[in-house]
Amino acid sequence: MSNFDFDQLVEDLRKGERTIKFRKKDGTIRFLRATLRDGAIVQPKGTKTTPPNPDVVVVFDVENQGWRSFRKDSVLDIAA
Repeated sequence: MSNFDFDQLVEDLRKGERTIKFRKKDGTIRFLRATLRDGAIVQPKGTKTTPPNPDVVVVFDVENQGWRSFRKDSVLDIAA
């Protein structure tokens, strides 16, 4: 598991944006400009019927204007 503080990341995302670098399941590296700040999210989050997975972080992709998720153990770097 990566050694990032994901509780702090979620708190930071509620205040602004962060760039998350992670490895996708297919092995490719992805950069995701993410936020959880209410004023930056232009589409509401739907109702989720499955329980949350503690190993996954769900964020709003600022560049593609949609909800995305990544596994905590796939994160390579987090930048402001």
